[in-house]
Amino acid sequence: MKPLKVGIVGYGAIGKVHALGYRAIPFLYGLPAETVQIAAVATSRAETAHEAAREIGAPFHTADYRELLARADI
Repeated sequence: MKPLKVGIVGYGAIGKVHALGYRAIPFLYGLPAETVQIAAVATSRAETAHEAAREIGAPFHTADYRELLARADI
């Protein structure tokens, strides 16, 4: 199964809840853990985007949500 790669725009309280939710999907449906991957995160500032990506293990981060939306893998 090809993994579903998602991007998160915003990483405040609700963004963190969404990240946890995406991580839980495979376990709720009995799928392999790598079925859903958080591939990118965008926040309004570069330093918070970097910290969010580090925290959730996203390989890409940006301060411009349009860069996230332009990615072919999302």
